[in-house]
Amino acid sequence: MASRPTIPQGVTGILSTSNSTKNKVYLDQKSFSRSAAKPYIAQTETPKTGEEAWFLKSIRKLQKLENLPANWDSYGANPPNSIALFWGRESLTVLFEMNFPPTQITPSVEEGIGICFIRGKKYADIECFNTGEILAVTSDGQGNPNVWEVNPSGEELKNSLERIRVYLQS
Repeated sequence: MASRPTIPQGVTGILSTSNSTKNKVYLDQKSFSRSAAKPYIAQTETPKTGEEAWFLKSIRKLQKLENLPANWDSYGANPPNSIALFWGRESLTVLFEMNFPPTQITPSVEEGIGICFIRGKKYADIECFNTGEILAVTSDGQGNPNVWEVNPSGEELKNSLERIRVYLQS
């Protein structure tokens, strides 16, 4: 990934730049605010790279999950709240830096969001719950899941996502 240029005024961070096109993906000042009404509004300058495209698609999916009604699954589940969405966004940002796109992003019936990965018969996910708890799982599809709690800190989150990538690529 290209080195990051100076951040323009009013922008929290430049998440990507393309060397060939000089296109940028920006997140505005509300992007990482836990209390913002619309916490992750992406502003883009025509993303051209696949890396930027999957990231923006994933952020838009999170935005859609924000609008789920209560009882969205008809079994009483609450929609993802701002805490789950915040950690989902943080997870996607780490995945973007790793250039490791998820297979799917879904609401969780356990109240939060799931960021899922499928490679052949291998499955993994990281679930960010409304309580702030984060769990990760890897599974070989043979009933042997490995589940661990992720301390919501940048380094442990990154380490868990790297652990998932290594597992899926092995």
